[in-house]
Amino acid sequence: MVFFLLLHTKPLNIIPMNKPTRILKTLSGILSFSLIIAVVLLQACKDDEDDTNTNGGNGGTTDDPLVGFYQFVSAEFNEEITIVVDTDTVDYVPGDDAAPYVQGGLFGSAPCQDPQNAALELRNNFEAYYACLNEPNELKMGTWDLSDTRTKLFLNISNPGPFQVIIDDVDLSQNILTGDITNLPVPKVDSIPVGQALPGGGLNLQLVNVHVVFNQE
Repeated sequence: MVFFLLLHTKPLNIIPMNKPTRILKTLSGILSFSLIIAVVLLQACKDDEDDTNTNGGNGGTTDDPLVGFYQFVSAEFNEEITIVVDTDTVDYVPGDDAAPYVQGGLFGSAPCQDPQNAALELRNNFEAYYACLNEPNELKMGTWDLSDTRTKLFLNISNPGPFQVIIDDVDLSQNILTGDITNLPVPKVDSIPVGQALPGGGLNLQLVNVHVVFNQE
């Protein structure tokens, strides 16, 4: 079968494709389009998987392993320090018990009915709270952060006053957190609150390095 197209006065012969050829052309077009759609869908699925595997495999929403409650266990001095206790001058050496100064310096503002229930809570939004285990009381301490190497924990305390506590060589293993507070504020004279003026001048404050142990509850 032949069709003729009149253009001006000159005839132009057009040879039409037969029906089988048209069907093959149509099927080829459908298959090509389907292949393109399949490639696009596969790429979209791969992109979704890549997003999910970012930052801990849950789109960045997985809790940091450090998130949780920490109850103080023990502390000891890493260096020599002198503190006037009552009327006695006490010289502490590495290995001596520093627990009273960590409990008072780090948890003194915790609103707990029983001081033994005082704990530190690190939240997923990087807020830090004074917590009271087995009690409903809590109080915002400030914020927390980690170094890129995850070996330093920074407690940015805003309550009762602005101060940053640095815990170096942080290690969390079997729900036990250990590290060295490199700048724990302790008094020079035990009977005067830390940071207040001394009778002879200066502040009742000195920074000391202590090793600390916490239980992750």
